[in-house]
Amino acid sequence: MASAIHIPVTVIRGRTAGPTAFVMAAVHGDEINGSDIVRRLIFDIDHEKLSGTLIAVPVVNIPGFLAQTRYLPYHRDLNRFFPGKKNGNNAERIAYCLFREIILKCDFGIDLHTAADGRLNLPHVRGDMGHPRVRNLARAFGATILINQRGTIGSLRREATEAGVPTILFEAGETRRFSHKVSVAGLKGVLNVLSEVGMWPAHEQERPPFQVIVRASEWIRAEKGGILDLNAKPGDLLYKGDRMGAILNPFGKTV
Repeated sequence: MASAIHIPVTVIRGRTAGPTAFVMAAVHGDEINGSDIVRRLIFDIDHEKLSGTLIAVPVVNIPGFLAQTRYLPYHRDLNRFFPGKKNGNNAERIAYCLFREIILKCDFGIDLHTAADGRLNLPHVRGDMGHPRVRNLARAFGATILINQRGTIGSLRREATEAGVPTILFEAGETRRFSHKVSVAGLKGVLNVLSEVGMWPAHEQERPPFQVIVRASEWIRAEKGGILDLNAKPGDLLYKGDRMGAILNPFGKTV
């Protein structure tokens, strides 16, 4: 037994000629905040002020979105199967269709994500900062933190960029939850990028006072078990030796 998967796509054509861009969300089905950003973009953008063509895909991973899970059936991560295969498995076929019918027809793109399940991410942009056009898009988005990462082999942003379509990834918030703050920041970021490339009026750009390009990152692992009580929150500036928090036992004593 099998059934077709229909992925909704909105195409907005501007009044004047210009670049073609894609904005996609929910490649991971439980990362729904990007879908709200795309929804706002579709309804808020004025095609009279737009130059070029905008292709908006609010939900890429339809099965995962409906089941509120990161994956496609058979536990396949769609963001590891680009550029896909015409006659491959379900993930490869979806990736192939998106890549051939949308991504390769664009001049650049934006992929919207949240943190993985059980995590909360400070808003940031990821991309190959060694690629001049990617770096320009990343800076234009307006996030304070820019992380220099090409992306995993098979990921949308890496494969699109290597195919000649510079793509950045915006990541903020958490799974299965809408955040008004994240949606507003994401929408502003997308419009900033459109403004940078001449698709949107330049006077409407918004930029942070400074930006930090992160060249490398690593996980900080606890060496003891217990309850983590953090003193710092996402975005706080810490220096070597600062106390980030403590690991407590169930009675409140430091482990």
